[in-house]
Amino acid sequence: MKIVVLTNGSKHGLEITRYLKKEKINIQSIFLEKKILRQKELNLLKSKIGKFTSLIPFKNSLYSIYRKFKYNDNSAKTFKGYSKNIYEVPSLTGKICEEILSKIKPDIIVLGGSRILKENIINIPKIGTLNAHPGILPYYRGLDVIKWALYNNDKIGVTIHYVDSKIDSGPICLQEELNIKKGSSIHSIKDEAIKVSGRLMSKVVSEIINSGKIRTFPNELDKGTYYKTMNKEINEKLIKKLSQSE
Repeated sequence: MKIVVLTNGSKHGLEITRYLKKEKINIQSIFLEKKILRQKELNLLKSKIGKFTSLIPFKNSLYSIYRKFKYNDNSAKTFKGYSKNIYEVPSLTGKICEEILSKIKPDIIVLGGSRILKENIINIPKIGTLNAHPGILPYYRGLDVIKWALYNNDKIGVTIHYVDSKIDSGPICLQEELNIKKGSSIHSIKDEAIKVSGRLMSKVVSEIINSGKIRTFPNELDKGTYYKTMNKEINEKLIKKLSQSE
């Protein structure tokens, strides 16, 4: 069975890849999205550096360094230890990625941190595309769901689900609630969610390999909420709330 990983190089993606390898799951290939500044980010950079616009030709190199320190992004060199076939592509949703994937004809695509995928990628694998979401679906869809769950005094967990054309809405394969210790920081909770994501993803993929399928249950969207990035004001309230509970 051909398993392909699509990742933006994040710590999340590396942990999922590591767990797949740990469970002796053969990764046919890994697609790594290059760190390229989008136009709005480029405009912001121009406004910030002013007279240093001569640095613009090196914008993508600078952006890669920035993401390395801020998000712990990993390079193609790191991922080479997990698959013989590494493809660096401009976009995981783009034509180049689509063409290579169409030739490989994967059975399963595993996401390890990516932008929202389009159907031209989602529909390529024979069995489907899997994602590890750091929230309990269908209740917490979207962004910053760990922080929103903390803010709402709600359960925090990880959900493995199939990807469809909507956001965090595909059939659910497996879920697990995190055991949060009192006084845990947001950072430590996110790290724990990353570890659980890798473990659960490898479990789901192993079951599909062994049986050819996995039992799923509906992702009832009417029961949940789609969350956007937490704004500064609410984020400060959350930090204060966590500090008072320590």
